[in-house]
Amino acid sequence: MEAKHIQLVAAGPDEKVWIAEITDEDETFKLKRDFLPEQESGIWDIYPGWYQIQGLVPGLEPFQKEYVKVEHGEMTRFLNFRWMLQELPKIKAYEPQRLERVKHQLHLELDEIKAAVPFEPVAEEIERQKEDLDFLENSSQAIAGLGMLRQRKASMIKQYTEYFQYWEEQW
Repeated sequence: MEAKHIQLVAAGPDEKVWIAEITDEDETFKLKRDFLPEQESGIWDIYPGWYQIQGLVPGLEPFQKEYVKVEHGEMTRFLNFRWMLQELPKIKAYEPQRLERVKHQLHLELDEIKAAVPFEPVAEEIERQKEDLDFLENSSQAIAGLGMLRQRKASMIKQYTEYFQYWEEQW
């Protein structure tokens, strides 16, 4: 499953920029949104699925909390709320694929940490964390974990590196 990259900028000085994947039904808002973490500043990865987007892609009409569907590498824009509600059975049925996709993304992030800190105890810890991903119950949990991991990845690498450099010096 290959990601499409989308780069968003704020449409105005007070505007927010985000992409939320529609993952389920919500009692209050009807559609459950899971806000995706950026791949890097201003860049998101999107896969087949249903999304709500806020932001501006230079050269395109702005996304104003717009619902879109991505399928076969193509994005369908300007979908209305009523249409999205009719898609809920498909959105719910897509949960297993969505969960596996996010687990795969988590594996890639963990592999980057393991490669950056080539110490056996780190590799073992990373492999344990990968095994723990099997306990995720839904894509919402996985997306939240992906966001936290991306936020903490640089500091984790730094902490692991400093710890093992200190450890080597003491031996």
